[in-house]
Amino acid sequence: GVLLFNGAPGVERNPSEAVQWFKKASESADCVPSEVFYLLAQCYQYGIGTSKSKEKAKVCFQKASDQIHVQSNARLDTFDGFS
Repeated sequence: GVLLFNGAPGVERNPSEAVQWFKKASESADCVPSEVFYLLAQCYQYGIGTSKSKEKAKVCFQKASDQIHVQSNARLDTFDGFS
């Protein structure tokens, strides 16, 4: 998902497909890295590869924050200011 989100040599950037992979990873029963929730939250926040959803972004930021993701903690502190 991250390679599709950012693009890389030999991998064309495709945010919509990246979001699908982030969603699959976030729904996995395995341990989900906080970075997956953080990136998915950004996609929802800014409408990258998916529709904007403040509510879904907040849920994902919270899940990342629960795993001690520092950037997500900072985002939650100022969440009401999101556009």
